[in-house]
Amino acid sequence: MGSTILSDLVQQFLSATGAWYGALLPIAQRLFLLLAAIHLSWSAAWWVIERDDLNPILVQLLRRLLSIGFFWAVLINANVWIPAIIDGFVSAGRTAASRAGSTITELNPSTVLDQGIAVAATIYDAIDTSGWLSALAGALLAVVVSILILLAFIIIAATLTIALVEMYVVIGGGVLLLGFAGSPWTLPFAERYLSLAVATGIKLFLLFLIIGMGTALAASWAGLMADAGTDVVALFQ
Repeated sequence: MGSTILSDLVQQFLSATGAWYGALLPIAQRLFLLLAAIHLSWSAAWWVIERDDLNPILVQLLRRLLSIGFFWAVLINANVWIPAIIDGFVSAGRTAASRAGSTITELNPSTVLDQGIAVAATIYDAIDTSGWLSALAGALLAVVVSILILLAFIIIAATLTIALVEMYVVIGGGVLLLGFAGSPWTLPFAERYLSLAVATGIKLFLLFLIIGMGTALAASWAGLMADAGTDVVALFQ
């Protein structure tokens, strides 16, 4: 039976961040509308003071309204569009990994951890059948090498857990930053949030490639360990 401790942790963050989104969205909407109203009022006052021709004023106003409308659409659809951006990168990673021979279909840290345990056990069993474990030094070496391989999988599983938690925090808590898109004065805050969403997607994309390639290569490790025999250098490599 596989361990679900890491997956359970990710699910807890998913539940918590879902509540964050519902609480922060109305605040972000009010902030957006307030900033938009202030900016339009400020701009209208200066247009009246500086310009006599009405056409440039209307063009500028239309541009402002289109920009405000776009970011308002991003705000009210953030729970759909932001995950879609991240899922797009994950889907690309899944496709690339599958063509490289990976059997991983989802980013599940518990699955990665279980696979590490299975690979370490398989490698240990392969060494056990190679006929030289009667020596105590060989037995200790097999244990050390298996533990190092397991630690490598644990580190990757922990990194994946952090990336998934970051994704849910970005989706659930970061929606507040989209409220700053109502004015060009504060727009950089919202742009940084969107950049963070893309960066999170890229991180998960790269993790999918790394994990997919690692699991595809892991199948050959047991045979390499068995062929290494008592060569300490070869075993640690």
